[in-house]
Amino acid sequence: MIRRTVAAAALLCTPLRAEAHAFQAGQEGYDLFVQGVAQPWLALPTALVLVGTGLLLAIWREEGMLAGWPVLAVCAAIGFGLGPLVPPVGVVALAAFALAVGGLGILAPRLPGPGVLAMAGGAMLLSARYLMEDHPMGDLPLPFLLGMAGGALAAVGLPAGVVQASRTLTEAPWVLIFWRALASWVAAVAVLMVAFTLRGAT
Repeated sequence: MIRRTVAAAALLCTPLRAEAHAFQAGQEGYDLFVQGVAQPWLALPTALVLVGTGLLLAIWREEGMLAGWPVLAVCAAIGFGLGPLVPPVGVVALAAFALAVGGLGILAPRLPGPGVLAMAGGAMLLSARYLMEDHPMGDLPLPFLLGMAGGALAAVGLPAGVVQASRTLTEAPWVLIFWRALASWVAAVAVLMVAFTLRGAT
């Protein structure tokens, strides 16, 4: 049983880098957009750091996502628009940032606003650069880029919305305790991801 559990954890936490984006001739803009939306969710490192960011924002303040939207939108535009101009982001760097986001999610109610917003912006920038892979400027179709940006924003907004809704429905202390515990799981998965990635590199 223990071996099976470890094997399952290894399979889950081993980041499988998506194959380079390929497009069939004649694909319409809507198809490219939908394909782009899926990319942040299909790549475990980006899904982890973005979902963790959503938790962080909504644990920090009940309407933390409203404060974070402008920062996230600007960083998404910069990351997906100018990403190829900066060096690539590796799995370990992204997972390490997810670890930081998850750890801060536990302490979020006591964190200063500028620090939380800076972490949210950093998460979006790193995720965007990771998703751009090695494509040069102008290589990816605009609908696909817009889809990836929308998918990345949704990966932050959806968990933040769930947390905000639960906090609106009840002020019971266990609500925040539950979400902070979930943020700790984000950090735990990030640790496993780093460990399995470094183990595979040796």
